[in-house]
Amino acid sequence: MSLIEMNGETAVNVLILWLVGADGSICYDEKATIKRILDDLDHHEDKYYQVVNYLSGLGTKEMNDFVEDSIAFIQGNFSKEKMRTVLMLSEALASADGNVVHEETQMIERLKEAFDL
Repeated sequence: MSLIEMNGETAVNVLILWLVGADGSICYDEKATIKRILDDLDHHEDKYYQVVNYLSGLGTKEMNDFVEDSIAFIQGNFSKEKMRTVLMLSEALASADGNVVHEETQMIERLKEAFDL
C-alpha cells in the first residue's frame, strides 16, 4: 500500500522524477526547470519533494509500477490538452541540461504513445 495518494499532482511529480533520473544526475538547469514546471501547473514544491522522498526508497520494479500507475491516471483523468502540456513540459525537462540522453528520448516516446499524441 502506498503512503502517497495518487492524484494529478502526484502523477506528474512521479513522471518528473522518472525523467530527471534518466541520466543519473540532476543539474542546476534541471532543478530550475522542475521549479518552473511546478509553478506552471500550480503544483506545490513540498508535495514534489514528498514524492521524491517516498520514491527514493523504492526499488526499480516499484518505481516502474508507480510510473505506469501515473501514466494510467493521467490517461484516465487528464484532457488531451493537459496531456499535451505534460508532454511539452516533459520534453523541456529532458532537454534542460542541454543533453537529451537515449533513455530520456525513450521516455518521451513512451509518453507520446501512452497519451496518443
